Amino acid sequence: MNFWTTLPATVLPPPPVPVLSLGNLKGGVGKTTVVANLALALAQTGLRVLAIDLDFQASLSVALPSNIMPRWEKADGGIHVLLSESYDMFHNSHVTAMGAAPFSGLSLVRTSLELADVEDKLFAAFVLGEREKDPRFALARKLSDPRLAQDFDIVLIDTPPRLTIASINAFCASTHVLIPTALTAVSRSGAVTFVHYLTEFRNNLCPSIDVLGVLATFTATGTLSPAENKALDELEKFLPRIDVWRDVFVPLRQDIANNRVLQNPVEKARFAFIAQKVMGKLGLHPDGHNDSRRSRQGARTGWAGLSQ
Repeated sequence: MNFWTTLPATVLPPPPVPVLSLGNLKGGVGKTTVVANLALALAQTGLRVLAIDLDFQASLSVALPSNIMPRWEKADGGIHVLLSESYDMFHNSHVTAMGAAPFSGLSLVRTSLELADVEDKLFAAFVLGEREKDPRFALARKLSDPRLAQDFDIVLIDTPPRLTIASINAFCASTHVLIPTALTAVSRSGAVTFVHYLTEFRNNLCPSIDVLGVLATFTATGTLSPAENKALDELEKFLPRIDVWRDVFVPLRQDIANNRVLQNPVEKARFAFIAQKVMGKLGLHPDGHNDSRRSRQGARTGWAGLSQ
Protein backbone atom coordinates (compact mmCIF):
# COMPACT_ATOMS: atom_id res chain seq x y z
CA MET A 1 0.00 0.00 0.00
CA ASN A 2 1.26 3.48 -0.83
CA PHE A 3 2.29 5.58 2.17
CA TRP A 4 -0.21 8.33 1.38
CA THR A 5 -3.12 5.90 1.70
CA THR A 6 -2.01 4.28 4.97
CA LEU A 7 -3.72 6.83 7.19
CA PRO A 8 -7.53 6.99 7.22
CA ALA A 9 -9.13 9.92 5.46
CA THR A 10 -12.43 11.75 5.52
CA VAL A 11 -13.16 12.10 1.83
CA LEU A 12 -14.62 15.41 0.70
CA PRO A 13 -17.42 15.75 -1.88
CA PRO A 14 -16.36 16.64 -5.43
CA PRO A 15 -15.94 20.32 -6.35
CA PRO A 16 -18.70 22.20 -8.17
CA VAL A 17 -16.77 22.42 -11.47
CA PRO A 18 -14.46 19.96 -13.25
CA VAL A 19 -10.93 19.92 -11.87
CA LEU A 20 -8.51 18.36 -14.35
CA SER A 21 -4.98 17.44 -13.25
CA LEU A 22 -2.26 16.66 -15.77
CA GLY A 23 -0.10 13.92 -14.32
CA ASN A 24 2.56 11.31 -14.99
CA LEU A 25 5.29 9.97 -12.71
CA LYS A 26 7.78 10.42 -15.55
CA GLY A 27 9.13 13.94 -15.96
CA GLY A 28 9.79 15.63 -19.27
CA VAL A 29 6.69 14.30 -21.04
CA GLY A 30 5.13 17.68 -21.81
CA LYS A 31 2.68 18.11 -18.92
CA THR A 32 3.32 21.83 -18.54
CA THR A 33 3.24 22.44 -22.29
CA VAL A 34 -0.14 20.75 -22.52
CA VAL A 35 -1.54 22.56 -19.47
CA ALA A 36 -0.45 25.97 -20.74
CA ASN A 37 -1.76 25.55 -24.27
CA LEU A 38 -4.91 23.74 -23.19
CA ALA A 39 -5.66 26.59 -20.79
CA LEU A 40 -5.26 29.11 -23.60
CA ALA A 41 -7.39 27.07 -25.99
CA LEU A 42 -10.16 26.61 -23.44
CA ALA A 43 -10.15 30.32 -22.61
CA GLN A 44 -10.49 31.12 -26.32
CA THR A 45 -13.75 29.14 -26.42
CA GLY A 46 -15.21 31.41 -23.76
CA LEU A 47 -14.64 29.20 -20.73
CA ARG A 48 -13.41 30.74 -17.50
CA VAL A 49 -10.26 28.82 -16.62
CA LEU A 50 -8.26 28.69 -13.39
CA ALA A 51 -4.78 27.19 -13.86
CA ILE A 52 -2.83 26.16 -10.75
CA ASP A 53 0.91 25.47 -10.73
CA LEU A 54 1.64 22.80 -8.10
CA ASP A 55 5.08 21.82 -9.41
CA PHE A 56 7.89 23.41 -7.38
CA GLN A 57 9.87 23.77 -10.63
CA ALA A 58 7.29 26.49 -11.46
CA SER A 59 7.35 25.76 -15.19
CA LEU A 60 3.69 26.69 -15.71
CA SER A 61 4.30 29.95 -13.85
CA VAL A 62 6.56 31.10 -16.67
CA ALA A 63 5.14 29.10 -19.58
CA LEU A 64 2.27 31.44 -20.37
CA PRO A 65 3.48 34.39 -22.48
CA SER A 66 3.91 37.63 -20.51
CA ASN A 67 1.73 39.57 -22.97
CA ILE A 68 -1.11 37.18 -22.08
CA MET A 69 -0.43 36.61 -18.39
CA PRO A 70 1.19 39.79 -16.94
CA ARG A 71 3.77 39.18 -14.24
CA TRP A 72 3.13 42.08 -11.91
CA GLU A 73 1.53 40.04 -9.14
CA LYS A 74 3.43 38.25 -6.37
CA ALA A 75 4.43 34.65 -7.11
CA ASP A 76 3.55 32.96 -3.83
CA GLY A 77 6.06 30.12 -4.01
CA GLY A 78 4.75 28.32 -0.96
CA ILE A 79 1.17 28.90 -2.14
CA HIS A 80 0.64 30.38 1.32
CA VAL A 81 2.12 27.28 2.95
CA LEU A 82 0.12 25.10 0.62
CA LEU A 83 -3.31 26.62 0.93
CA SER A 84 -3.76 27.55 4.56
CA GLU A 85 -7.21 28.52 5.78
CA SER A 86 -6.49 32.25 5.35
CA TYR A 87 -5.30 31.95 1.74
CA ASP A 88 -7.72 33.46 -0.77
CA MET A 89 -6.82 32.02 -4.17
CA PHE A 90 -9.89 33.35 -5.93
CA HIS A 91 -10.04 37.06 -5.13
CA ASN A 92 -6.56 38.06 -4.00
CA SER A 93 -5.10 39.79 -7.05
CA HIS A 94 -1.66 39.82 -5.45
CA VAL A 95 -1.32 36.06 -5.81
CA THR A 96 -3.70 35.12 -8.62
CA ALA A 97 -2.86 36.54 -12.05
CA MET A 98 -5.56 37.42 -14.55
CA GLY A 99 -4.98 37.19 -18.27
CA ALA A 100 -5.04 40.13 -20.63
CA ALA A 101 -7.69 40.39 -23.36
CA PRO A 102 -8.67 38.29 -25.23
CA PHE A 103 -7.63 35.87 -22.44
CA SER A 104 -9.32 37.71 -19.58
CA GLY A 105 -11.17 34.49 -18.73
CA LEU A 106 -7.87 32.82 -17.76
CA SER A 107 -6.42 33.08 -14.25
CA LEU A 108 -3.21 31.58 -12.88
CA VAL A 109 -1.98 30.69 -9.41
CA ARG A 110 1.80 30.73 -9.65
CA THR A 111 4.42 29.05 -7.48
CA SER A 112 8.20 28.94 -7.15
CA LEU A 113 11.02 26.78 -5.80
CA GLU A 114 9.94 27.78 -2.30
CA LEU A 115 7.18 25.18 -2.60
CA ALA A 116 9.78 22.39 -2.30
CA ASP A 117 10.72 23.51 1.23
CA VAL A 118 7.07 23.90 2.16
CA GLU A 119 6.35 20.38 0.96
CA ASP A 120 9.17 18.94 3.08
CA LYS A 121 7.88 20.68 6.20
CA LEU A 122 4.28 19.67 5.59
CA PHE A 123 5.31 16.08 4.89
CA ALA A 124 7.11 15.93 8.25
CA ALA A 125 4.05 17.38 9.98
CA PHE A 126 1.83 14.84 8.21
CA VAL A 127 4.00 11.90 9.32
CA LEU A 128 4.08 13.17 12.90
CA GLY A 129 0.36 13.93 12.92
CA GLU A 130 0.94 17.54 13.87
CA ARG A 131 -1.71 19.10 11.60
CA GLU A 132 -5.23 19.59 12.90
CA LYS A 133 -6.71 19.26 9.41
CA ASP A 134 -5.65 16.59 6.94
CA PRO A 135 -3.04 18.29 4.69
CA ARG A 136 -3.84 15.91 1.83
CA PHE A 137 -7.16 17.71 1.32
CA ALA A 138 -6.08 21.34 1.68
CA LEU A 139 -6.71 22.09 -2.01
CA ALA A 140 -9.95 20.10 -2.01
CA ARG A 141 -11.20 22.26 0.84
CA LYS A 142 -10.30 25.40 -1.13
CA LEU A 143 -12.02 24.17 -4.28
CA SER A 144 -15.20 23.40 -2.35
CA ASP A 145 -15.61 27.18 -1.97
CA PRO A 146 -18.89 28.15 -3.71
CA ARG A 147 -17.09 31.12 -5.27
CA LEU A 148 -15.27 28.66 -7.52
CA ALA A 149 -18.46 27.99 -9.49
CA GLN A 150 -19.24 31.70 -9.61
CA ASP A 151 -15.91 32.58 -11.19
CA PHE A 152 -14.71 29.52 -13.15
CA ASP A 153 -15.94 26.75 -15.42
CA ILE A 154 -12.88 24.49 -15.14
CA VAL A 155 -9.67 24.17 -13.10
CA LEU A 156 -6.43 22.84 -14.63
CA ILE A 157 -3.57 21.68 -12.39
CA ASP A 158 0.05 21.12 -13.39
CA THR A 159 1.48 18.44 -11.08
CA PRO A 160 5.07 17.43 -10.27
CA PRO A 161 6.44 14.15 -11.72
CA ARG A 162 6.58 12.52 -8.30
CA LEU A 163 4.31 11.81 -5.38
CA THR A 164 4.56 14.82 -3.10
CA ILE A 165 2.12 16.46 -0.74
CA ALA A 166 1.36 18.94 -3.54
CA SER A 167 0.56 16.23 -6.09
CA ILE A 168 -1.51 14.29 -3.55
CA ASN A 169 -3.46 17.51 -2.95
CA ALA A 170 -4.02 17.83 -6.68
CA PHE A 171 -5.40 14.31 -7.05
CA CYS A 172 -7.56 14.52 -3.92
CA ALA A 173 -9.10 17.72 -5.30
CA SER A 174 -9.52 16.52 -8.90
CA THR A 175 -12.52 15.13 -10.70
CA HIS A 176 -10.39 14.02 -13.68
CA VAL A 177 -6.82 13.28 -14.71
CA LEU A 178 -5.28 13.50 -18.17
CA ILE A 179 -2.02 11.58 -18.64
CA PRO A 180 0.42 13.00 -21.20
CA THR A 181 3.15 10.55 -22.15
CA ALA A 182 5.93 10.33 -24.66
CA LEU A 183 5.98 7.03 -26.53
CA THR A 184 9.30 5.81 -25.16
CA ALA A 185 9.46 2.68 -23.02
CA VAL A 186 10.43 4.67 -19.91
CA SER A 187 7.63 7.22 -20.34
CA ARG A 188 5.04 4.50 -21.02
CA SER A 189 6.17 2.72 -17.86
CA GLY A 190 5.71 5.95 -15.91
CA ALA A 191 2.16 6.28 -17.23
CA VAL A 192 1.29 2.69 -16.33
CA THR A 193 2.74 3.06 -12.83
CA PHE A 194 0.85 6.33 -12.42
CA VAL A 195 -2.45 4.60 -13.24
CA HIS A 196 -1.61 1.92 -10.67
CA TYR A 197 -1.20 4.57 -7.98
CA LEU A 198 -4.37 6.36 -9.10
CA THR A 199 -6.29 3.12 -8.61
CA GLU A 200 -5.07 2.97 -5.02
CA PHE A 201 -5.83 6.63 -4.43
CA ARG A 202 -9.29 6.17 -5.85
CA ASN A 203 -9.98 3.33 -3.44
CA ASN A 204 -8.73 5.25 -0.40
CA LEU A 205 -8.62 9.00 -0.96
CA CYS A 206 -10.45 10.28 -4.02
CA PRO A 207 -13.36 8.05 -5.08
CA SER A 208 -14.69 10.65 -7.54
CA ILE A 209 -11.58 10.93 -9.69
CA ASP A 210 -11.80 9.72 -13.28
CA VAL A 211 -9.10 9.14 -15.92
CA LEU A 212 -10.00 11.26 -18.92
CA GLY A 213 -7.44 9.61 -21.19
CA VAL A 214 -3.82 9.20 -22.23
CA LEU A 215 -2.41 11.84 -24.58
CA ALA A 216 0.66 10.97 -26.67
CA THR A 217 3.35 13.67 -26.77
CA PHE A 218 6.62 14.30 -28.60
CA THR A 219 5.59 12.32 -31.67
CA ALA A 220 8.06 12.57 -34.55
CA THR A 221 5.67 14.13 -37.05
CA GLY A 222 2.12 15.38 -37.41
CA THR A 223 0.97 11.83 -38.11
CA LEU A 224 1.55 8.69 -36.09
CA SER A 225 4.24 6.39 -37.48
CA PRO A 226 3.87 2.58 -37.45
CA ALA A 227 6.26 2.42 -34.49
CA GLU A 228 4.24 5.03 -32.57
CA ASN A 229 1.00 3.19 -33.29
CA LYS A 230 2.63 0.03 -32.00
CA ALA A 231 3.63 1.88 -28.82
CA LEU A 232 0.01 2.94 -28.35
CA ASP A 233 -1.07 -0.68 -28.92
CA GLU A 234 1.24 -1.73 -26.08
CA LEU A 235 -0.15 0.99 -23.84
CA GLU A 236 -3.67 -0.25 -24.47
CA LYS A 237 -2.60 -3.77 -23.48
CA PHE A 238 -1.24 -2.52 -20.16
CA LEU A 239 -4.18 -0.15 -19.64
CA PRO A 240 -7.11 -2.07 -21.14
CA ARG A 241 -9.81 0.12 -19.57
CA ILE A 242 -8.16 3.47 -20.20
CA ASP A 243 -9.00 5.65 -23.20
CA VAL A 244 -5.71 5.96 -25.09
CA TRP A 245 -6.27 8.85 -27.50
CA ARG A 246 -5.31 8.23 -31.12
CA ASP A 247 -7.19 11.04 -32.82
CA VAL A 248 -5.03 13.74 -31.25
CA PHE A 249 -1.41 13.94 -30.09
CA VAL A 250 1.29 16.55 -29.55
CA PRO A 251 4.29 16.40 -31.92
CA LEU A 252 7.80 17.55 -31.13
CA ARG A 253 7.56 20.95 -32.81
CA GLN A 254 9.86 23.91 -32.23
CA ASP A 255 6.97 26.37 -32.08
CA ILE A 256 5.39 24.27 -29.33
CA ALA A 257 8.67 24.10 -27.39
CA ASN A 258 9.14 27.87 -27.79
CA ASN A 259 5.62 28.72 -26.57
CA ARG A 260 4.63 29.99 -30.01
CA VAL A 261 1.55 27.84 -30.52
CA LEU A 262 -0.68 30.89 -30.99
CA GLN A 263 1.53 32.03 -33.88
CA ASN A 264 1.40 28.65 -35.63
CA PRO A 265 -2.05 28.00 -37.22
CA VAL A 266 -1.49 24.23 -37.41
CA GLU A 267 -0.48 23.81 -33.78
CA LYS A 268 -3.09 26.32 -32.61
CA ALA A 269 -5.73 24.20 -34.35
CA ARG A 270 -4.26 21.08 -32.74
CA PHE A 271 -4.71 22.41 -29.21
CA ALA A 272 -8.13 23.79 -30.12
CA PHE A 273 -9.09 20.21 -31.04
CA ILE A 274 -7.69 18.91 -27.74
CA ALA A 275 -9.73 21.57 -25.93
CA GLN A 276 -12.91 20.53 -27.77
CA LYS A 277 -12.25 16.89 -26.89
CA VAL A 278 -11.76 17.74 -23.23
CA MET A 279 -14.91 19.88 -23.20
CA GLY A 280 -16.91 17.11 -24.83
CA LYS A 281 -15.79 14.55 -22.27
CA LEU A 282 -16.50 16.91 -19.38
CA GLY A 283 -19.84 18.12 -20.75
CA LEU A 284 -18.76 21.75 -20.88
CA HIS A 285 -20.30 24.30 -23.22
CA PRO A 286 -18.15 26.80 -25.13
CA ASP A 287 -20.41 29.74 -24.22
CA GLY A 288 -19.44 29.34 -20.58
CA HIS A 289 -23.01 28.62 -19.45
CA ASN A 290 -22.44 25.42 -17.54
CA ASP A 291 -24.84 25.80 -14.65
CA SER A 292 -26.87 22.74 -15.68
CA ARG A 293 -23.74 20.61 -15.65
CA ARG A 294 -22.83 21.85 -12.19
CA SER A 295 -26.23 20.96 -10.78
CA ARG A 296 -25.55 17.32 -11.66
CA GLN A 297 -22.03 17.32 -10.21
CA GLY A 298 -22.97 15.15 -7.26
CA ALA A 299 -23.80 12.28 -9.60
CA ARG A 300 -20.37 11.22 -10.83
CA THR A 301 -20.14 9.04 -13.92
CA GLY A 302 -17.94 6.40 -12.33
CA TRP A 303 -14.26 5.54 -12.47
CA ALA A 304 -13.52 5.09 -16.15
CA GLY A 305 -10.60 2.83 -16.88
CA LEU A 306 -9.59 1.73 -13.38
CA SER A 307 -10.48 -1.34 -11.40
CA GLN A 308 -12.95 -0.94 -8.60
